[in-house]
Formats: sequence, structure tokens, C-alpha cells
Amino acid sequence: MKRPGRRTLLRLARDAAILLAVYAGVSLWQTRHLASGAAPALAAVATDGAAVSLDALHGRPVLVMFWATWCPICRTELGTLQSVSRDWSVVTIALDSGDAAKLRAFMRQHGLNFKVIVDPTGELFRRWGVVAVPAGFVLGPSGRIAFRLVGLTSSWGLRARLWLARAGF
Repeated sequence: MKRPGRRTLLRLARDAAILLAVYAGVSLWQTRHLASGAAPALAAVATDGAAVSLDALHGRPVLVMFWATWCPICRTELGTLQSVSRDWSVVTIALDSGDAAKLRAFMRQHGLNFKVIVDPTGELFRRWGVVAVPAGFVLGPSGRIAFRLVGLTSSWGLRARLWLARAGF
């Protein structure tokens, strides 16, 4: 079998660089409205009645995910959030998804038990700069936003970002 020549390898490297640049550009454009720097304040009561505060989670990485029950991509990602929540701190905020009782029923129906905060007025969405769902933030142990995410994300991708945030990247 013939080995690829130098010209072929250079073309492949060029194409990979172009794809990486396009991906980076699209990612930057999608996250342009999202909060950056220090995480906005977040203290609320979850649908299970437990108090949720980012201050209480200080010192460890946290995934903050914004979603809605009516969002097909969000629904696809729910299993990923459940899996990640077994090993990492995960706080989710639901928009336009009903009251706490309706969300509890939705969570029970889908076998989910991660923390959900109801945002009936969209105040938390505005404070964090979220304009589309799903959107997420990986916070480092210091409470600063390490990664901003929009759209479908894999379990591996979330875990890698949480690990990098813990490591200080």
C-alpha cells in the first residue's frame, strides 16, 4: 500500500487547521452573550426544596446548565447531565418549563435527580446572559467561569472541562 506523500499530508494539515478555525469562530460567536469572569450570583431553592448556592459549592468545579423541558436538544442532553451529576457538582436552571411541581413530575418521569431551579421570570437567564438553550458554564473552584457552552455537549466533553477547571486551566 502506498504511503501518503508530503503534499497530501500538508493538505490534510491545512484542512484540519481550517476546520479548527471555523469551529473556534462558531463557538466564540455562539457564546458572545454569555457571562464571563466571575460567575453571577446564584442562590435559590431547587424543586426538591433544597437551598442551592454557588457560594456553598466554592472550592470545587461546578457545572451550571440552563435548559427547558420543551427544548429537544436539552431533552437529548438530560441523560448526560444525570451521568455527570453522579461525579461532579451540577446545578441546572429551567426556563418556561412549569412550576416546581410540574418539573418534579418531569424529573421523576425521566428518572432524573440532579438539582433544578425554576426560573419563572427569566431573571437568572438574563443575569447569566443566556439567550438560547441549552447553555452551560463550567466554574472553576474559585467561582470564575472557566468554560462557556451552547448546544449539545457530550458527557466526555463536560467531564473534560470540569477536570480542566479543577486543574486550573
